[in-house]
Amino acid sequence: SRDIVVQMSIIDAHGMMRDSTAGPQPAPPMDLSDRAHYTAQRDSKEDQLFVSKPMIGRVNGKWSIQLSRRFLNPDGSFGGVIVASLDPDHFTKFYDKVDLASSGAISLIGSDGVIRSAGGVGGDLKMGQNISDSSLFARMQTGLNSTFEAVDPETGRDQLVALRKIKGQPLWVSVALDKDEALAGTFADLRLNIAGAAVLTLLILAAMEVMFRTEAGVQEKSTELEQDRKSV
Repeated sequence: SRDIVVQMSIIDAHGMMRDSTAGPQPAPPMDLSDRAHYTAQRDSKEDQLFVSKPMIGRVNGKWSIQLSRRFLNPDGSFGGVIVASLDPDHFTKFYDKVDLASSGAISLIGSDGVIRSAGGVGGDLKMGQNISDSSLFARMQTGLNSTFEAVDPETGRDQLVALRKIKGQPLWVSVALDKDEALAGTFADLRLNIAGAAVLTLLILAAMEVMFRTEAGVQEKSTELEQDRKSV
């Protein structure tokens, strides 16, 4: 739903925010040229989705995850970036609705090794944590889905961990369950793993749908910005 998206904004080719759904209206220009969701698109040669690390927004002052895509001017040059800011708390609320058993934990991990969100009772992964030096990240780098045993660092108990790549996105889902509980309900756990990945995919697609619906307006805004720049 739309409440997943806490802010939509448009950044011009020079890194200045020109429009936003958050804060005072009309939105005053703001320099975002140092933000990763802008620089990643500025330096990219392709139209690819960028998913940021969790950060506190300069406009709304809230924790958010930025999804960005680049757009072009009418002449084909880089026009700027459209950004959707997601509230990571929505991911956690979905996790809490999933039956993860008494020891279960679920995490959304970026391909850069940074945790985008995490929930559940067990597990030691936290939002914003960098796990790039962990064995879990090493498994992610193989690009393969896997299920394996690990030791819960907090309890010392054996866990079964399912690691799944979200197709077409730079994101992974990790679901960890106490081994004894997992073995007591193998088929239920398999459904849990699939459900966890499906829920996260739907959240991302919901945000992307808002972005796609906004692109027509962005193209029009891009033309206006380009005309304003030339008239200065």
